[in-house]
Amino acid sequence: MTLFLSERDVDYTGGGFFFENNQGDKLLFGRDIDVKPGDLVVWRYANIHSVENIQSTETGRGFMRIVFPPERVHKPNAFIRFSERIMATGPIDKLVGSLKSTQFAKKYLRPLAIKLRGL
Repeated sequence: MTLFLSERDVDYTGGGFFFENNQGDKLLFGRDIDVKPGDLVVWRYANIHSVENIQSTETGRGFMRIVFPPERVHKPNAFIRFSERIMATGPIDKLVGSLKSTQFAKKYLRPLAIKLRGL
C-alpha cells in the first residue's frame, strides 16, 4: 500500500510513482491515475513498479509517500494457496484428507513421505 503525501505538478514535476498493471500498461500515479495527498492506494506488490525522474518544485515538498510493505507475498501457486486456506480455516487433518486422493499426492508426496520415514 502507498499513502500519497504530495501532489504531482504542485509539490514535484517529472515522473513519480510508476506502476505496471496486469495488462502490461505502465501507469503514472497523478497523471494516469488521479491521486491526491491523503489517498491510500492498495496495489499488487508483484507488479513491476518504480519511482523515477522527480524534480521538486520551488514551492513544493517534492515527492513524498508512506509505503506499507506486504507482510506476505503469495506465490501464484494453486497448491500453496489451497494449503494455506485449509490450514487457516480448519485442522491439519482436513488438509491431509483432501490431499490423499490427488494425483499430486500420489505422484510426489507419498514417495517423499516414504523416503523421509526412512531417515
